[in-house]
Amino acid sequence: MYNKFVGSNKDVFKTRAFRISIFLPVIIAVIFAVAIHYNQTFNGFLSYLWKEMKLPLAIASLTIPFTTWTIANHRSSQMLKTINSQEEKRLYESYFEQEAFFERVFGRCISNSKWEYIVIEDLPVIHSRIYEFNKLKLKKEISICSNVESEVDKYFSESRKAFWEFYPLFTEEISKKDSNEYRLNQLVDNLFLYLHHQLMTATIHLGTRFIDKNEITLPMLCIAYFEIQYLMEHFDIKENITNEELSENSETFNAVIRIVSEFYGIEDKKLNLNEIKSKIEQNMMVKHAVSSPLVYGVDSMMAKLSESYDNAFDEIKIYPKSGDFVSFSMFVGEDLTSTVDVFFTQSTDGDSEGKITAKYQDKKVSIDIYKVDTSYHMGLNENDGELFYMNVGELVISYLDEKTSSKVVI
Repeated sequence: MYNKFVGSNKDVFKTRAFRISIFLPVIIAVIFAVAIHYNQTFNGFLSYLWKEMKLPLAIASLTIPFTTWTIANHRSSQMLKTINSQEEKRLYESYFEQEAFFERVFGRCISNSKWEYIVIEDLPVIHSRIYEFNKLKLKKEISICSNVESEVDKYFSESRKAFWEFYPLFTEEISKKDSNEYRLNQLVDNLFLYLHHQLMTATIHLGTRFIDKNEITLPMLCIAYFEIQYLMEHFDIKENITNEELSENSETFNAVIRIVSEFYGIEDKKLNLNEIKSKIEQNMMVKHAVSSPLVYGVDSMMAKLSESYDNAFDEIKIYPKSGDFVSFSMFVGEDLTSTVDVFFTQSTDGDSEGKITAKYQDKKVSIDIYKVDTSYHMGLNENDGELFYMNVGELVISYLDEKTSSKVVI
């Protein structure tokens, strides 16, 4: 009805609203003229209104300009809304054009260079994270996320640091005649976990894919580093290092892969935490198969003791040591010069097989190990093992108290 009345699809001069707007005022004017001429009462009433009611009539006459002003503002707001909608549409169109170009370029690069960590399916997510697609409407421009560069720099520097610090520590320990297998395993485990943590933290900001920490291989962690490095160059985010330093990084990374692979006897492509743990378990099974029952029994006792104290004291760290019999040290922080040492000493005299001793400085607690039938036990009585556990716990508490009281607050 409204469209028919205003004739939105017709020439304005042919619309019903245009005709009414011309003739209606004229008709009303003629009616008023006739009434004024022939009716003195009506004439007097109009004269009174014009003489005495000028101000109210003037105020009432503001209705038309106010209405016109309101309509003009309404049209302006509608026009502004239309303009904003068009700009938003162009913004999203530009974004998707840029994303399509990015996918074509890097899709080709991934295919030709046979990338392994970053895959073609990751590219839309990477583009979305780096350019903050979820904030595009708010930002009203296509720009790189403000904290991407700092997060990527942190990933590069921390990953390099992990590789460069690992290599001398590992080679130094493995070159010793009495190298500690547990320490070597711990170094490798820490390297994997730290590199994986850095990569997954970067993934949150870059949109690259997530790989489980137990399944990702050491070569893949290295490959991810260099692929992300190349990817960031497209966004003009570059590492502040020379080509010589880049070459040295590559050599160090490959050296770490090689030395860890040779240590465990695992192929590079399979060098992940699952395979390493499986290899360690196999080695332990072989060791126990060829070792004496006493070695197996003592190693089992040491494993239970270390696990118990690790669970009982949150601040305590356990440092296992390999040898004829497993032993371990307990300490806080990074201080390995002052520790609570738990070790086994074999005896050839007397009825016992030897003693498990916990020692801290001049304080020590010991318990004899006896063979009963085909198994080994702490002490002769059922409560002897529990009493030893409690006594060692008290020794650890005194060690912790001493460490705490020795801290100086400046």
